Amino acid sequence: MNVIEELRSLATRDEQSFTRNGPSGYLAIDEMAVELEVAEFLHAFVRATKPARCVESGAGKGYSTAAIADALRLNGSGMLWSYERDDHYRRIAYERVADIGFAAVIDGDSRDSAERPDFVFLDSGPETRPAEISHWLRVQGVILVVHDAFRYPELRGGAGFLLRTPRGLWFRDERK
Repeated sequence: MNVIEELRSLATRDEQSFTRNGPSGYLAIDEMAVELEVAEFLHAFVRATKPARCVESGAGKGYSTAAIADALRLNGSGMLWSYERDDHYRRIAYERVADIGFAAVIDGDSRDSAERPDFVFLDSGPETRPAEISHWLRVQGVILVVHDAFRYPELRGGAGFLLRTPRGLWFRDERK
């Protein structure tokens, strides 16, 4: 079973059971994970844009991590550094992507990334996300994607594009 098929098999609940005011028809794996459709979008987006260096903040249980890593694997190149501060979730995410390759799940903060990435996906907790958004909005030449975007008014308007998913998905591509 490939990664997207696995995620589809796990997404058995309507996202509205977790996001009451969101649009219907979206599938959820659990209350914390990205919507299935967002994982599929990330997979297709990484396949299409072919970034070499990716950063994810908030690996959680590794569902979006697996989608991004699998897209890099299918592209035949690239690397994902996925940051997760919680030891328990970091182990789960690591196990989810260990067989895929193309990803490292590490403790830390996305802002500590050693090299400037081409692609950044933010899905960390609310205690760090505002500072991460502020940081990555200032970094030029990257694709920036933010999950749960409806929570962050600084993402409305400007150069980005907001997709009306149940929790909001915002992105901006400023590569030259």
